Amino acid sequence: MVSTTLCMIGILFLPFQGAKQEVKKKETPRIIIQLLREAKIRGNTILLGDIARIQCRDRLLREKLEETVLGPAPVGNWARWISPKEILGNLNRLNLDPQTITIKGYSRVQVFAALERIPAQEIILAAETTLRATLRKQHESDATWRIISKPRSVTVPIGRKSRVLQARIPSGKVGTNSAFLRVDIFVDGKVVSSIPLTFQIQRFGEAVVLLRNVKRGEPIEADMLTTRRVEIKEATLDPYREIGELSELVASRNLRQGTILTKGDVQKPFVIRRGEIITVVAARGTVKVTTRGIAQKDGVKGATIPVLLVGKREPIFTTVYGVGVVLAGIKRSPQKIRRN
Repeated sequence: MVSTTLCMIGILFLPFQGAKQEVKKKETPRIIIQLLREAKIRGNTILLGDIARIQCRDRLLREKLEETVLGPAPVGNWARWISPKEILGNLNRLNLDPQTITIKGYSRVQVFAALERIPAQEIILAAETTLRATLRKQHESDATWRIISKPRSVTVPIGRKSRVLQARIPSGKVGTNSAFLRVDIFVDGKVVSSIPLTFQIQRFGEAVVLLRNVKRGEPIEADMLTTRRVEIKEATLDPYREIGELSELVASRNLRQGTILTKGDVQKPFVIRRGEIITVVAARGTVKVTTRGIAQKDGVKGATIPVLLVGKREPIFTTVYGVGVVLAGIKRSPQKIRRN
């Protein structure tokens, strides 16, 4: 009876299985890095996944390890060696337990850049696209060009994501007869090469041309003019495009047959001639005073000319108002009088 009672008490005090279970400590995933003998790198940086095969049960951690940057990619045909010590140094940033990392395979990896060749014609095409668009913005629809010195083909890294050729005009504007451009090659958003190119430009357009010789001061008449397609050069920049623009103008110098007329070739007719006795009007409020003077220079309407008043040694500067009349008001010239 006693023994039976003791047995029952013993059963009551047996530990209840499942009431308390020991919590197992979470183990850090084991990482095995198998180094390759050599690797060719795309883009501008070396990733751990480029030079090794990584084994890890934690998929997210494995992907993070593969994206770990080990440094810049080699340039051109140069090579670089990467050792296990360098790899462990870069993995320190991930706060991993070094005891869980095993590096196998080769003792070091030889790294090269994966390269591609961009032909010269592709570089020229990128430049011509920008040149054409810039000329269109400058309202130059009739123009031709040729490249002065053809560029060589260029070898650049193969990008991981992108490779773009982008041409630009450093000055922002095409010159009258030439254009300088640069073609920048972007690999994964970074400029890896910049190629200069120079083009010779020929601009064409409708312009007013003289049919015969014209003397200085001679009126420009419609029957001595024609319009034709001509090459626009530095000397003929911004020519007259329509005959009607030259109405009531005269030649400012002797002009030859075939001249493409520009702003510097013509002017308004002189209404005052040098040496002519003219009327000088000085006004202040409602009071006007007139006197006589001698024009020291030819003048068109609105021009400023020097006039020597009677009894004076120094001329005054006046504004031409009309035939034989000038308005006084300018006392001195900022420059020395030029005698014609």
